[in-house]
Amino acid sequence: SGERLLVRRFQIFALALITPELIVLWALRQWVLSRKLARKYQDFGWTQTHGFFVIMGGFQACHSNGTTPPFTLVPDDISACLENHDITISEQDIQDKSKGDLLGKSLVLLQVTWFILQTIARAVRHLGITEIELATLAFAILNFFTYFCWRNKPLDVSLPLQVTADYLYTHHHSDNDSTDIAISSTPKPAPVPKTTPV
Repeated sequence: SGERLLVRRFQIFALALITPELIVLWALRQWVLSRKLARKYQDFGWTQTHGFFVIMGGFQACHSNGTTPPFTLVPDDISACLENHDITISEQDIQDKSKGDLLGKSLVLLQVTWFILQTIARAVRHLGITEIELATLAFAILNFFTYFCWRNKPLDVSLPLQVTADYLYTHHHSDNDSTDIAISSTPKPAPVPKTTPV
C-alpha cells in the first residue's frame, strides 16, 4: 500500500541520515548481486536492470488455479522461469514501470558533482571551509557512490510482475519482506498485490 511504502521510505531516510555508510554498503551489495544475475542470464538478453528487478522482489509466481497463494521469486527461481519462457520482459519495459527518469537522475548527479568540485576548488585555493560544508561534502560523496551503484535500478515499482509458474510450487520459496532478497531464504507465501522495495 501507499502508506506502507511511505513508512519504508521514512525508515530508509532515517537510516541514511544517521548512518549513510550503511546505505552505501547496501547499494554496493545490490550492485554486485545484480551484475552477477545479469552475467548469468546474459544469453536471455538480461541486463543489470533485470537483476535489480529480481532483488527488489519484482517477479511474483502465481498458480494457474488462482487460489494458491503467490510468492516472490528469489534469484534461484529465475533460471527455470527463463528456460520455460515465462519471463520475457525487456529492460525498456522494466524502466517503463519505474517512477524515475533520466533527467531527474542527471540533475541530482550534476548538483552533487558540482558541490564536490566546488569544495575541492576552495581547498586548493586555501579558502575557508566550514564544518557544516565538510559534513555536507561527506554526505555528497556517499550519495555519489550510492547513485553510481543504483543508476540502473528501477525506482518505486509499486506492483510485481506476476508469472504463472505451477512447477515452482514443488518448492516452498519465501516472500522475504526485507529491503532486498537474499540468494536463498526460508520461504512462505506472499500477499497480492506486493509493493516492491525501493
